[in-house]
Amino acid sequence: MAQTAVARLAGLNVGAPARFVPSGDFGLIGLAVMGQNLILNAADHGFTVVAYNRTVAKVDRFLENEAKGKSVVGAHSIEEFVSKLKTPRRMMLLVMAGKPVDDFIESLLPFVEKGDIIIDGGNSHFPDSNRRAQYLAAKGIRFVGTGVSGGEEGARYGPSLMPGGNEEAWPYIKDVFQSIAAKSDGEACCDWVGDEGAGHYVKMVHNGIEYGDMQLITEAYDILKRGLGLTPYEIGEVFDKWNTGVLDSFLIEITRDILKFKDEDGTALVEKILDKAGQKGTGKWTAINALDLGMPVTLIGEAVFSRCLSAIKDERVRASKILGGPTPKFEGDKQTFIDNLEQALYASKIISYAQGFMLIQNAAKEYGWKLNKPSIALMWRGGCIIRSVFLKDITNAYRNNPDLENLLFDDFFNKAIHKAQDGWRDVVSKGALWGIPTPAFSTALSFYDGYRTKELPANLLQAQRDYFGAHTFRIKPEHASDNFPEGKDIHVNWTGRGGNIQEQRSLMADNKRQSVSAKAQGQQAATSSAAMVPSDEALNKAIGGRIRITTIAPNASTIEGTLFTACSITSLVAINISAQSSNPSSAQQSGDYHIIPISRIQSFQLLSLASSETDGASGAPPLHALDTRALKTREANAVAKLQESEARRGKGVTREAQDIFDAFSRTMPARWDGANIVIADAVVISKPYRVDDCKALVAGDSAALTRVRKVLEMERKKIELRNASTTIGNTNHFARNSTQNKERVAVPTRLDSPAPRKGG
Repeated sequence: MAQTAVARLAGLNVGAPARFVPSGDFGLIGLAVMGQNLILNAADHGFTVVAYNRTVAKVDRFLENEAKGKSVVGAHSIEEFVSKLKTPRRMMLLVMAGKPVDDFIESLLPFVEKGDIIIDGGNSHFPDSNRRAQYLAAKGIRFVGTGVSGGEEGARYGPSLMPGGNEEAWPYIKDVFQSIAAKSDGEACCDWVGDEGAGHYVKMVHNGIEYGDMQLITEAYDILKRGLGLTPYEIGEVFDKWNTGVLDSFLIEITRDILKFKDEDGTALVEKILDKAGQKGTGKWTAINALDLGMPVTLIGEAVFSRCLSAIKDERVRASKILGGPTPKFEGDKQTFIDNLEQALYASKIISYAQGFMLIQNAAKEYGWKLNKPSIALMWRGGCIIRSVFLKDITNAYRNNPDLENLLFDDFFNKAIHKAQDGWRDVVSKGALWGIPTPAFSTALSFYDGYRTKELPANLLQAQRDYFGAHTFRIKPEHASDNFPEGKDIHVNWTGRGGNIQEQRSLMADNKRQSVSAKAQGQQAATSSAAMVPSDEALNKAIGGRIRITTIAPNASTIEGTLFTACSITSLVAINISAQSSNPSSAQQSGDYHIIPISRIQSFQLLSLASSETDGASGAPPLHALDTRALKTREANAVAKLQESEARRGKGVTREAQDIFDAFSRTMPARWDGANIVIADAVVISKPYRVDDCKALVAGDSAALTRVRKVLEMERKKIELRNASTTIGNTNHFARNSTQNKERVAVPTRLDSPAPRKGG
């Protein structure tokens, strides 16, 4: 046994038969806790699972312990792993997100066939899944990126699964996924989500909503504690009651258990925990994507910022001694206020999910995905952190109307919000009066009021933008006129100098126009009369001609010269104020160029048109002469650079081999000779690129050979350390909560204390 293990660590597949008989229904790479539990889950449902881990010894330990007696088959190499699976092969990666996923995909590619399926079940960012889906589709491989929620317990007994990617894969993985997934009212909490990275996108939004739910619960806890003066146990009793009504959910349930959990000295453990919240970044991903898409997902954003605020603990301690504010003092009936708080929590939760589905719907439009909205809510009903009775109502809303524009437009949620409004407003106002921060409650209410407002004060905001930056505005249809046409982007001279309206333009036309080569409508006689600030058309006609402009205060001045160019996109003109050239448009023209914002032009005079060298057929100013020699040199340099880059890339080699080549090429001349690496034309390294694979090309050149071997040895160690850290990081990624949980449950508990569960 020991000799076999040593041999395997040395890279030898000892004892492996030359040809494997495919027997595996499903393969999984990555034997951290999540991976092991998913394998056991699948085996319990009658599937034969092939297990592989980069650290081979971990495969053997798993087979000898947790998987003993189960329908689990081990593999000690990628080739063996692939060969033991029935076709089309269904292979799932549960490794750390990022480069490790790409590395494993590359290591699988030499052994898979067209039609095989690679599934990424890690916590990947959806743009990476988009990229991988497209990359593998070009190779005939079906890629699936699936969100997995529910933690270790969910993986073992039923997670929420959110698969998306190449839809051709779904019929082949549906039986496995829906068998191992959690069930809600007899339905599997797993269905096809949509194209490319849609599965990981929906998981990202799920995590964002999880951030929001947790923030709302902590704010309710803070109000009950500081506003009403309740003890943790009393607050736990409140949550226990809430868990029997509309707020019935996993997070409310575990909050009840946490608040009632006592330390050895009989006090609530939660009160001893440092108030600095951690985060893994998925909530931030959601908030950033919402900003990218221009969607007001305010509650998730506030939840992320609240964690950021909690992290600056030392600064908050100093601020608490300097900054004053009110002291909470409750007056009135406590139970009535607790009921109001329940309604505030329910209404804010509705807003959070409404915003989440707004984001999902707009992402589908932006990225061209076809999403299964009713099934998304169903997938979240069981097996995941945000599972709740409430999600059944969301499922019904989208099943009744798959094209529902907003969750708030559904009759059920419309009535629920209306019923909760009075209590909701009472809680938010009390929080402000007491000086208790309620960012999530407050932003949810502000969003609701803003969303139901027909006219927001953004009209003033647009006027401000136009005043200082000429960003334009549009007029209300009922106020349209000749000066203010409907549907046009209008800029006004708010200072009153140079006329009331400087510019009226269509943004679409601006984007399509190429100012330098715009065609003039015909020669016009030069004029010396002052004009209102010119339109884009007038500026385009004047290119190459002599002009005089006066700028507005401050620093008002009069400038005369040749109009070199005008750009409506950037709203800038360039004027050459040097002495007039016989050919103002010549490429050889030199001079003193001034760049002036169009918004600063008060008056404009066209003194003379461009010279007769203007193209008479088109009326457009001539294009500047091109330096063909410079262009050819630039092209040759670009081609040479591409050829050099291509020469550095090995053909048909592993990622590890390419890393070794890149390491050498940074300090020595290196080139590829087929699959061999040639260093300084003195040493060649052949596959599998180990120290013993180095050979001198020049007889007697032992110095070069020694140097290359030393560098290679160091690089191999770096690769081994990197691989080891990836495996360790993968384990930590999924097991960090497990370690913390074990430390917690080491404290003596009552016999009836519930088993701890995982949260995000």
